[in-house]
Amino acid sequence: MKINLKEEIAGFPLLKIRDLLKSKDFLYYEIVAIFLKTDQNQAKIVLTELIDLGFIERDPAQISILYVKTLKGNSLANAKAFIAIPKERAKKIFFEFMERVQEVNQNSKYIFKVSKVILFGSYIKDSPTVNDIDIAIEMIRKDENDDIFNVKHEIIIQEAIRKGKRFNNILDRLSYPNREVLKYLKSNSRYLSFHSMTDGILKEIETKQVYP
Repeated sequence: MKINLKEEIAGFPLLKIRDLLKSKDFLYYEIVAIFLKTDQNQAKIVLTELIDLGFIERDPAQISILYVKTLKGNSLANAKAFIAIPKERAKKIFFEFMERVQEVNQNSKYIFKVSKVILFGSYIKDSPTVNDIDIAIEMIRKDENDDIFNVKHEIIIQEAIRKGKRFNNILDRLSYPNREVLKYLKSNSRYLSFHSMTDGILKEIETKQVYP
């Protein structure tokens, strides 16, 4: 998720609301009033809008009225700020991403392939601009045979070591080929935001499977 710097919530810049959610584990109107440097009535309006938008919810474990972040709220708290781009430019970025998906799946140097791509967020909305392109990606091994897969995996690792790559631990070593695929798919695009298929937010929002 990325933040459109021009958006507001209850009259406050979305970036400021992001910082509020990022800095606090729980909220009530006094905390909001102090952080936003406003009065308590306006703070209550902010809380109401955050509830309506699905960013926070009542904490049932507390006797007093406290609010905690939802999955959507945590996503906003960790969001990065970028200026929204025209939908046509976003379509071009996504088209180039899908070309790289085809390259990964067809090129034998990669031992993982993309088996599923799901879109969600602002890109699939009816809007002339896009904050970022949220993509959930599922990847699987190309070779089901363990011996063949392990041999190819070790070849990739040794080639990386030969080029100066150092691995911090066994997990770093094992996950390297997978990370290299994701790195290629992203190709340093700040507008591509990757997620796993186990991301809980996928169960709560509209999604669109585009591959296969």
